[in-house]
Amino acid sequence: SDLVIAYRGNQRWVQAFEAVRLDKLAEPPKRLRRNGVYLITGGLGGIGLTLAEYFAQTVQAKLVLLGRSGLPPKQKWEEWLSTHDADNPISIRIKKVQNLEELGAEVLIIKADVANETQMQEALRQTEEQFGQINGVLHAAASLGEEMLRTIQEVDYTECELQFKPKVYGLYTLEKVLQGKELDYCLLISSVGAVLGGVAVAAYTAANIFVDAFAHKQNQFSNGVNWCSANWFHFENVNSLSKSLLSTVQGSQEQIEIQKQIEIEVEVFQQETVDVFERILSNSLVPQMIIWRSDITAEIDKWIKRKPQQVEKEARSQAQTYSAYTRPNLKTSYVAPESEVECRIAKRYQELLGTEKVGVHDNFFALGGNSLIGTQLISKLRQDFQIELPLRFLFEAPTVAELALAIEKILIGELEELTEEEAQELVLNTSRQ
Repeated sequence: SDLVIAYRGNQRWVQAFEAVRLDKLAEPPKRLRRNGVYLITGGLGGIGLTLAEYFAQTVQAKLVLLGRSGLPPKQKWEEWLSTHDADNPISIRIKKVQNLEELGAEVLIIKADVANETQMQEALRQTEEQFGQINGVLHAAASLGEEMLRTIQEVDYTECELQFKPKVYGLYTLEKVLQGKELDYCLLISSVGAVLGGVAVAAYTAANIFVDAFAHKQNQFSNGVNWCSANWFHFENVNSLSKSLLSTVQGSQEQIEIQKQIEIEVEVFQQETVDVFERILSNSLVPQMIIWRSDITAEIDKWIKRKPQQVEKEARSQAQTYSAYTRPNLKTSYVAPESEVECRIAKRYQELLGTEKVGVHDNFFALGGNSLIGTQLISKLRQDFQIELPLRFLFEAPTVAELALAIEKILIGELEELTEEEAQELVLNTSRQ
């Protein structure tokens, strides 16, 4: 039942995790230098900007925010802000960088691919020319988004490369360009998915497993530089799920309520991110730290070590409980499904989400769905309709009516390619199910 083992000579080693509480200090961590120089890859992303703000508030750092997209030239920021909406992604980033400067930080924005050695060498040259020696590195580069959610069958070479580029090839590049640099630390942002598994994110999970292994390896040969992989407790794809929710409630009171809830979740996550980061730097750095609110071994037992009989037992127990649930209080009015496709989809929603009545305009995520349940749903719908149905369709068409329309289009396309005899046989088989 041991998941990770290694044999070294006559010794058998088993991977285990020890729970440690990291105490918070009253003062900023000593590893943070006042006016220190810190390079953050993925610096314009969520975690990157959150930690950059912490650096600015505590030590008025010199910050290098590196990313593939970059920002418009600084002299054009005001023009950009005056000609674009406040919720434009670039506008949001510009305002956040301006806030960093107001807090006392000096900020250098560099557009570069962390996996490109030439671009990274040039980024380090610019950094040292403007700010001097780099004191620490935060590797937060990642490829996130709705499109990353795929079942294992859907994962292909392109998806693997998309995930491996920032986290695998990017680390090899960092190792090369940072060689000989006297760094206080190099903190790598990983995910708990590397420990607990990642439903619908196999390539992303594999990339994070590499990050953890890389940190362990580097600490054996890094000549004094502390490399630490922090398996972060990302709340599940908030941006992806929120887009799916908001797309179906535009201009309604529900949209306002959902937006407020998203803002609260983001704020809580940012506060927890800063708190965890501060605790990590305040204590002895080890090659790997798993950030979790409770006992991680219990979660491993729950998600990784489950036996088939246990899974089946839980499924039966859930199915018995589902019938007791009534329809939740949704803003969408109940409209009963009519077509055969709608009825089958609604039935699957009911089974997996535990809702007594599901209408055609009810949103899967508003009913309490997530990517884990979504993966199960898509698997069952593939069996029901005998079609190839990508997981991303659920995010693009989260209501029963939208998903039914998408499935009907696939079915029509397949029917057009069948002979008359094959079409009749398919209709007979479908009617028997």
